[in-house]
Amino acid sequence: MDKCDSITLSAPYEVEGYGCIIDVRMNQTDKVLIALPSYISYDIAGDDYIIFKYNKDSIEDVVNVEKIIQKKIYENQDEWLDQHLTKNDIRLLTQSSIREFGSYFTISCRMSQEIYDIVSSENRPFSPEISIDHILCKSDSFSIKCVLSRIIRNLPELRFHNVGKEEDIPVASLSSELEEVTIDEPNQSETVKLTNPTEIYKQLYKKEKKKAKEYRRQAIDAYLKAKDIKMRYMVTDIDISDDSDDEHL
Repeated sequence: MDKCDSITLSAPYEVEGYGCIIDVRMNQTDKVLIALPSYISYDIAGDDYIIFKYNKDSIEDVVNVEKIIQKKIYENQDEWLDQHLTKNDIRLLTQSSIREFGSYFTISCRMSQEIYDIVSSENRPFSPEISIDHILCKSDSFSIKCVLSRIIRNLPELRFHNVGKEEDIPVASLSSELEEVTIDEPNQSETVKLTNPTEIYKQLYKKEKKKAKEYRRQAIDAYLKAKDIKMRYMVTDIDISDDSDDEHL
């Protein structure tokens, strides 16, 4: 299908506070998206507009779509317009999103707040994808409006500097011959003394017995403290079974 046939314009309709609008679509429902190459430079205008600078050959797709829009307006003017206009009239009344800027051309696009935040903090170049969204119709102009749909970050080019010729790394050769190795024998005069197992058990017994004595001392101290509290504060509301443990101390 020819691109001219794929691009469709809606009938004009009023938007309160804005004006008369004609939507621009691809196959009646899809947005007309154009992926642009990396820009020469860009400026942010106000809070929601961005202006890209390009060479003319980089924006040919946008120019061609705008020509199709003018053709569609001419074809539907009997139904949409109150007076007859020639093709040249429509061309002169059309306010393109493209402006000539010296030897360059600029494209003005509206952007959402989300994209604005990304663009305003972006340090590396990106390629914009724009949507030719609608036409704002007035009594003396047809203003084509573009929207920045998304940005595609450009990955930095990898560059290698001072890369010399590859050097051959020598491979160590392994000898297949056996080599005799002398291992020093231990000094026969040196002896290793092993501890008697009975002596080890005695040491363990003394250690555990010492722990038991310490636990018993702590238990007696706690018992005497509890007894002192009972006598001093005349605590009588205590289960008799609690005192039955005293005889074990």
